[in-house]
Amino acid sequence: MLAKQGVDLNTSTFNQAMAAEYLLGGYLEKQIPKIIDLYKPKQEVMLNALDRYFPREWHYNKPEGGMFIWVEGPKGTDAEKLYWKCIERKAAFVPGKFFFPCEGDGLETMRLNYTMSSEEEIERGIKIIGDTIQEGF
Repeated sequence: MLAKQGVDLNTSTFNQAMAAEYLLGGYLEKQIPKIIDLYKPKQEVMLNALDRYFPREWHYNKPEGGMFIWVEGPKGTDAEKLYWKCIERKAAFVPGKFFFPCEGDGLETMRLNYTMSSEEEIERGIKIIGDTIQEGF
């Protein structure tokens, strides 16, 4: 635990220098179009699948950047209970309550990620989650 504390106290000088070189050298700007080309099709697959498989009373954001889609179900929905049912069916998401500071907030929300899965896996996963919602989990 003490070793971990030492690491967390500050970022190493070498890592800071590498990050500065990456940013100041213009490497990030060169990388962004590649990242967009890689993730944009996956994002579109997920958004289209949400439109097809999720009930209309579930709402989601269309991201302008990043790699997550935030979904909100009707009040009273237990996204963690839904999560465990979906895990049994081999689909996963992060229950949104873990992103809220107060206990009891965000219970009906979830965060979806589209970067690590193939387009086929995204389609399948969203269908599983949507079907589980439709069945009343």
